[in-house]
Amino acid sequence: MKTTFATIGDILNGKECPLPLDIIPNSLGISLCAVDAISWTKQADGQLVNLNIHFKPEQLKEQNQAPIANKFDEYLRTNYFCGGNLKTRKNPRIDLMFNCEDFWFADPDNIVPVFVNVLSEHSKKDCLISNSGAYYGSTARKIPEILSQLIQSEIIKNSLADVNEIVSHLTNISTPQGTLLFQCEGCNHIRVKTTTKSQSIRL
Repeated sequence: MKTTFATIGDILNGKECPLPLDIIPNSLGISLCAVDAISWTKQADGQLVNLNIHFKPEQLKEQNQAPIANKFDEYLRTNYFCGGNLKTRKNPRIDLMFNCEDFWFADPDNIVPVFVNVLSEHSKKDCLISNSGAYYGSTARKIPEILSQLIQSEIIKNSLADVNEIVSHLTNISTPQGTLLFQCEGCNHIRVKTTTKSQSIRL
């Protein structure tokens, strides 16, 4: 007995196959794109003993079925939660949105020294609090609340009018999560995420 293996490409290029290819889509209802090869075994007298259709794995489907953990990681990277509200003389409500990956899992039960440095663009001496940091003796969960209060006081002190002025005014903020990046998101939202990581205080 002799076994022969032929890919769909081989068959389309003229290699003999005991199964006409049009039977696969027309009679079996299977797309030829899903078929990798066909193999068969014949006896010495030419009688067909068996015939096998080899399918391609559905790579795209497997990629889409990512583990739940990977999907959750992606959710944390791309989603934000409202950690506080700001207001200016032009805008009565600006939502301060914190990246979930950087802030959502700050340990609410772990009492840590929360050091927050906020420097303005004008002068490192003219900063919201000193370069050595401010000790709040609070939980890491309080960082969004603390930042909201500090930025609001900076808005009042410098008469900042809108999200663009707020974001351009704050050039460097460091917290236990790391150095923060502020981004405008429309006229009513400011997004906050980390650019460099600091000590980990997540669960």
